[in-house]
Amino acid sequence: MTRPFRAAPRWRPLRAAWRGCALMLLALLLAPGAWALTAEQALKMATGDGEDRVQAINEAVLDADDRTRAFIDALSNDAVKASDKAAFVMEGDQATDPVTGAKVKLPDDAEDVINNNFLRSALDAAKAALQLHSEDEATRAAAAAALMKDPDESRLPLIDRALAAEKSPAVRDRLELARATTLLASHDAAKRLQAAEALQQARSPDIKLLLNEQLSHEDDPKVKAA
Repeated sequence: MTRPFRAAPRWRPLRAAWRGCALMLLALLLAPGAWALTAEQALKMATGDGEDRVQAINEAVLDADDRTRAFIDALSNDAVKASDKAAFVMEGDQATDPVTGAKVKLPDDAEDVINNNFLRSALDAAKAALQLHSEDEATRAAAAAALMKDPDESRLPLIDRALAAEKSPAVRDRLELARATTLLASHDAAKRLQAAEALQQARSPDIKLLLNEQLSHEDDPKVKAA
């Protein structure tokens, strides 16, 4: 007995299409740089104690979008006000939402965001870090040099990413030094030892000064001996 022919259900191609769209969306969400600035991030960068703000700035730099870059610039230029609930970028007397760029009414309780020297140093380093992928070789080299002057272990993934992409030998050398100076600020003695051994090969006066400063408060005998 011949079995009747059954056409494939119409919903199967649709299901396959939806599955493809879902996978594409997931890939976009997981891709580096896919995360945009949020209102919560902006508020953390603008309010709280200095160390918390620096941590928020360093975290934002790792996958910064254009809005994040603009907000860091605004912070550096003292063009940000904040209330307990939100941060605002000021363009003259007009407040704008840092996430959308839309003009908004400034709350009565909003105050100027004050940056002390500690925060200004962190903002300068953040701006330098954002230049590590510039198309201009001199800009990338200057960015790596700036990161040497303000080492922070939280920026290590950013430096490693730049190293993986860098083609210029001269810039790579500076990035390697930036990586070593960053490790020299680590809480892990083994990482500090690795960094000290790498930096011993450098002839830069800035590097020698950094090593001398580290030795003045280093408590690990192996790191001191390096």
